[in-house]
Amino acid sequence: MNYPAPPSRPTCLHSLLLAGLLLLCAHTSADAKPSFTVQPPPAWVQPIAPQTPGAPPAPPTENGVRYLLYDRQVRVAAKSNEHYYHFVEQVTSAADLERVSQLRLDFEPSYQSLIIHHINILRGGAAINVLRPDEIKIIQQEDELDEQLFNGTLSAVVFLNDVRAGDVIDYAYSVNGDNPVLAGRYSDVFTLARAEPIDYLHTRLLWPAARKLNVRPRNTNAQPTINQGSDEIEYLWEGRNVPAAVFEDATPGWFDALPRLQLSEFTGWADVAQWAAPLYEVKGLSPALAAQVEQWRKELPQPEARLLAARRFVQDEVRYLGIELGPYSHTPTQPDKVFQRRFGDCKDKSLLLATMLNALGIEAHPALVNTQARHTLDDYQPSPYAFDHVIVQATLDDKIHWIDATMSYQRGTLANESALEYERALVLRPDAAALTTMPLAPDAQPTTTVKEVYQVESFAAPVALTVTSTFRAVDADNMRYRLAGQSRAALGKDYLNYYADREPSIEAQGLPEIADDEAANVITVTEKYTIPRFWKDETHYFFAGRIGQELDKPNVSRRTMPLQISYPLHIEQLIEIQLPHRQEVNTGAETIEDDALSFTADASAEGNVVKLHYTLNAKHDAVAPAQVAAHIAIIEQARDLVSYELKQGPPVQATSFAHALDALFALALVGITLLVLYGWLKRRREARRIANAAAIYVHARTTPGAQPETAIRLSTETEINGYLAGVPCRSCGQRTYDEAARHGLRYDDRRLVVVQLQCARCRNNQDLYFAPAV
Repeated sequence: MNYPAPPSRPTCLHSLLLAGLLLLCAHTSADAKPSFTVQPPPAWVQPIAPQTPGAPPAPPTENGVRYLLYDRQVRVAAKSNEHYYHFVEQVTSAADLERVSQLRLDFEPSYQSLIIHHINILRGGAAINVLRPDEIKIIQQEDELDEQLFNGTLSAVVFLNDVRAGDVIDYAYSVNGDNPVLAGRYSDVFTLARAEPIDYLHTRLLWPAARKLNVRPRNTNAQPTINQGSDEIEYLWEGRNVPAAVFEDATPGWFDALPRLQLSEFTGWADVAQWAAPLYEVKGLSPALAAQVEQWRKELPQPEARLLAARRFVQDEVRYLGIELGPYSHTPTQPDKVFQRRFGDCKDKSLLLATMLNALGIEAHPALVNTQARHTLDDYQPSPYAFDHVIVQATLDDKIHWIDATMSYQRGTLANESALEYERALVLRPDAAALTTMPLAPDAQPTTTVKEVYQVESFAAPVALTVTSTFRAVDADNMRYRLAGQSRAALGKDYLNYYADREPSIEAQGLPEIADDEAANVITVTEKYTIPRFWKDETHYFFAGRIGQELDKPNVSRRTMPLQISYPLHIEQLIEIQLPHRQEVNTGAETIEDDALSFTADASAEGNVVKLHYTLNAKHDAVAPAQVAAHIAIIEQARDLVSYELKQGPPVQATSFAHALDALFALALVGITLLVLYGWLKRRREARRIANAAAIYVHARTTPGAQPETAIRLSTETEINGYLAGVPCRSCGQRTYDEAARHGLRYDDRRLVVVQLQCARCRNNQDLYFAPAV
């Protein structure tokens, strides 16, 4: 069937009780220590005065908020890094007051300290101090908790009273300290634009002169002003009247429109791999973990079976939960502990799986990936922060397999495994020197096939609908995950309501039936319905909803940014309509495609059955801006074709199948008779031709004037004209000869005259020979 879009899939089973306990412990820890201090800015900060409050905005803003000053200054030192922020915002619209009157200052208390310098409201030329430390709330929001990630970040939330349209909010604070997991090495990103316009952008970095800094601009040509000192180098990037960044909907995850500066002390990917290698060192296997590995070794003699057993255990038995406080944002937990407690995040589960596989004699390594950047990772400045996920690379029989240990309910064999979509990986091998390309091979056959069969017994009776949905490969994994967390009754309710949106009278005939072939990794779901009121004005519109679901148009059509395409994508939908009799219907096939998508629609009829077949296959993951207009035209054409109108029609009377056979047999008999008659006439005509030729030959040898030997003797040549007047045509017998030519010749020493005649009626030619005496 055509399914509603699947919910966002977490990577493992939830563990809400444990998460709640962790939250309680984290709150207790946060409350036991000072959360922030109030101090003036440090001496190394370069003070920047904002533009005079009340001055007209430059450039004009449409969203009601603009930055008069966006100031960020960073000082990298030997033991600690200091990050200073100074923002001056003006709100010109009452609709935006709520958004700007709440400040949120984030920090990670395990290694960072928050220092608030000032919070003022500038109004009418006066500065109003609104910093009330006692009223600042420290909260632990844990924005990623829905994804089972606990990072311990705190937020100092400041609620500003009495903010009015036209006010300027001026605040500054510092967050000092960097994640110790980097071991004192620096990596950061400076953003040079925001969603709001900026009058003056000031970005400053103080860098130790003895250390090397790598800077890679992205989407910008901004060049810094560099001031060389004896101990420090000052880098300064400035911008005036910076326009608001433009964002368009439906852009690929790898596309980044913002101008950024990627800064890092890591020179290359080999440098990052060397930094990560000690974090992923395994200190040994506990007796329990070693026993599990040994059990697989004894029970499963085939290496592939061992790999699949380890994969299934880590994916399904070790639930996903990440405690990423401080250095644990990048440092995995030891496999023994993960195996014992049965939970972990992506790096924990990947290291556990790689450890198990290596113990089974299968080479395996953790691999760092970026779930969004994909191929654009090639252009990143190497840094540990370039990655947001960890998977496993395993090698078996000289073939590489990529395994995402955070997936759940993945089935099938290595031969039918689906390719992961990350495209680039930094494999943590001892010799790692560069990113590894992960081949992205879309499935040759559709990963989802939906077949709808409508049985129309009569136009007055209810219509029976049977829907069979077949999920393969990654779509089967996703469906299996959904079924693990949803009952058949709930699933049937979802599907029934989906169809009821178009068929209000539809009724389900029992719960969906589910068959799961885990070895082939194929799930089949069968649904049965009855539709009492199927026809409207003797017409019904059939819609290939699963295909149409992928044919949405973007909100922004005139684009400057690429348009995202769901890729890989290969789906098909079949609609079969069994009518009570054969009738006239519209048929035909059409293919519409461009460089991104290929769509086919085929309508055919066999007797009383109408068959509709639709396919949609993605070729790339994005459409370039210059091609979007043409692509949208393709989408519109395809959307027109996924709907099929069928009207009730009378039975076809002109030629039933039996009548057609009778007519064909009669035509065959007539044809055979004509062939026989033609053959007889041809033979008779040939016989007559031969007889005539013989008669003509005899006639020519004996008829006067027909040959030189029988030349007609005349007294004088003048008598020839009178003789010709009575000569009949040899073919038609009419006396309609015309004289075509006359000439003399000698034959046996006699002078003869030959007259060439042509019948004016039948156009037959005849020669007469004369032998005049004079």
